[in-house]
Amino acid sequence: MVSPVTGKKLPHESLRFLQAVLGSVPLVHIEDVCEAHVFCMERESMSGKFLCAVAYPTMQDIVDHYAEKYPQLPILIQEVEGEGTRIPCSSTKLEEMGFKYEYSVEQILEGSVECAKRLGAFEA
Repeated sequence: MVSPVTGKKLPHESLRFLQAVLGSVPLVHIEDVCEAHVFCMERESMSGKFLCAVAYPTMQDIVDHYAEKYPQLPILIQEVEGEGTRIPCSSTKLEEMGFKYEYSVEQILEGSVECAKRLGAFEA
């Protein structure tokens, strides 16, 4: 998620691929994924497949967020081409059953930057 500010091309290509295929980059925090699994296992009547993403931002949305929230960080990779046709995705089926996401897009992106800092991916 932090490839625009770290300059790492291989992870960035993965994000571009997702966007090219789906028209967006589905985001969910790992803790929300775990909670969703538990949520589903606790319901006997649960069946079927569920999309689990709090939001579906585009690469441009992600770059714009980093530029606004972290003006001190250079945006090293601004390439956001690969914007394909936006495929309507929705996680409402899971939410309609009562699941609530704990983490927002902003929290996920900002947590990713903080983690990258701790791991030494860049200096900020």
